[in-house]
Amino acid sequence: MSNQLMMKQIISMTKAIAGNDNVKVAIVSVGGVPLILQALQTHIRVAQVGEAGCSALAAISLRNPKNANAIMSCGAAEIIVQVMSVHPQKPGVQKAACMAVRNLVARSREYCQCFIEAGAETLIRQAMPLPDCSDLAKAALRDLECQVELKELWKGEKNPLTIP
Repeated sequence: MSNQLMMKQIISMTKAIAGNDNVKVAIVSVGGVPLILQALQTHIRVAQVGEAGCSALAAISLRNPKNANAIMSCGAAEIIVQVMSVHPQKPGVQKAACMAVRNLVARSREYCQCFIEAGAETLIRQAMPLPDCSDLAKAALRDLECQVELKELWKGEKNPLTIP
């Protein structure tokens, strides 16, 4: 746990294998979530660990409300928000954190208030102008049920779709 490079590599590997639904359930069942959160807290000043940790939490919670519950029961909202506040100008950290927030609340709306109370909305709005953060930040705000302006890129009015 004390070696930040080792923790970044372990968490990155965990995120990579969490693409499989059975594996993400196994990660939770063997106690992987508290370890990821502990690494995030231990190495809070290391952007690479923050990005890897938030990415792993996003992958583990994707389309899995039970995993989201396990993650949130360990105090994830506060830790994710802390990581965002420590690295406000790191697009990779902000993108990963926005994705984690979105995945944790998308199918478990009861967690929205935890993130709002922790200050996530302000930090997500601050992340929006960073490179490649806009869409993920808007998705996180939308799923947090915050006010967000979503731009319709195509309405089908000028050149409507025709089916032969």
